[in-house]
Amino acid sequence: MNEQARHEAAQVAAVAAAMLEDAYFGQANYRANPTQYNALCEQGDEVLNRIRAERIAQDDKWGPQTHHPAVWLAILVEEVGELADEIINADDFPKGEHGAALRVVAMRTAIAGEEARDVLEGFSLNGSG
Repeated sequence: MNEQARHEAAQVAAVAAAMLEDAYFGQANYRANPTQYNALCEQGDEVLNRIRAERIAQDDKWGPQTHHPAVWLAILVEEVGELADEIINADDFPKGEHGAALRVVAMRTAIAGEEARDVLEGFSLNGSG
């Protein structure tokens, strides 16, 4: 994986971490308030701990994973599709014109996740794939 791809993967992880921070701890204007920033850093540690725990659970379930970046991308798309499906069905999904546009994006993402799952079913994900 080249440097730009590593950078893009880090951005994906950062957005996922920010989403978890909002979900678990609420939104904080940490730029305007140093106290909130310090609290967010502590909360970020909790988010990272949750991510580490998920990785351990994945390794326990699937064994150590080493894949080509294209396979990791398919796995990521499949997981994001599952997340999109959950978000589409949330009671607090945005309403109005903006909400309708977001729903289209979320639905397309959910479909992409289903397609990725179908492709991945043809691979052995234990070990390198």
